[in-house]
Amino acid sequence: MAQGTHAQTFEAEKVTCFFVLGGPGCGKGTNCARLVQEFGFIHLSAGDLLRAERDSGSPNGDLINNIILKGDIVPVKITVDLIKKAIIKHGGAAKKFLVDGFPRNEENLNGWHEVMGDFADAKFVLFLDCEEQAMIDRINKRASESAEARNDDNLEVLKKRFRTFKEQSMPIVELFEKLGKVKRVDANQDPEAVYADVKAAFAGHADAAKPANTPKKKNNIIKLTTVPPVPPMKTDAPANREEQKEEKDDKESSSSTVVYATAAIAAVAALAAGYYYYSRQAKD
Repeated sequence: MAQGTHAQTFEAEKVTCFFVLGGPGCGKGTNCARLVQEFGFIHLSAGDLLRAERDSGSPNGDLINNIILKGDIVPVKITVDLIKKAIIKHGGAAKKFLVDGFPRNEENLNGWHEVMGDFADAKFVLFLDCEEQAMIDRINKRASESAEARNDDNLEVLKKRFRTFKEQSMPIVELFEKLGKVKRVDANQDPEAVYADVKAAFAGHADAAKPANTPKKKNNIIKLTTVPPVPPMKTDAPANREEQKEEKDDKESSSSTVVYATAAIAAVAALAAGYYYYSRQAKD
């Protein structure tokens, strides 16, 4: 009886992603960096990827730069291709990714599904909800403290970016909210309170993330260098007080012996002299 051939198909494991959205200056980069440090996520900023592509001499460089200066949104194909390449470069399904600043509009979302639908699974949107004036103050502070100013960190471009976010990005947040896939955090709070809420939003997802490639701590072990033994000093002096005492006692004993011996010899000589004297007297 001939055995039938059974074809097996294997579905590739999808990459786990989390979208991070919020207006410019709401704290997306800061909180993503802390999640990376604590839980080992890979942070992919759409804006950073586009700026790096612009500065690389890419044929799309001028196009990207002009769009950024206008405060508009870069064509989805360029952005999604950069995100996919970065995901593959950083390990694919073996890692978990924070996709910061994407999708910014409906075209972005459709392009994501078209290119990444069978490749990645977006679990939810982390939305950092922040007031416009607070974001302006933070960006002004960032610009004053940064060694290299960004060409989109000025009030004129900021106003355009805020308008674009409200008109095109907020509808995406609302769409995911209807699907029950938005974690909203009040980003007007102090940084520690914001991060505490961000961590809570990732409960059940962050625990499984592998730690990032942090340098191993060196053991604080002090290596002792072997020192050769010091040879004993050559000296005629006694090594310690006990030896000095013994030597003194020996000297005193020797002196006493000499005295006693001398006295004994003198006594014998006196006896001999007396014997000789009395012997002579007897004969006379």
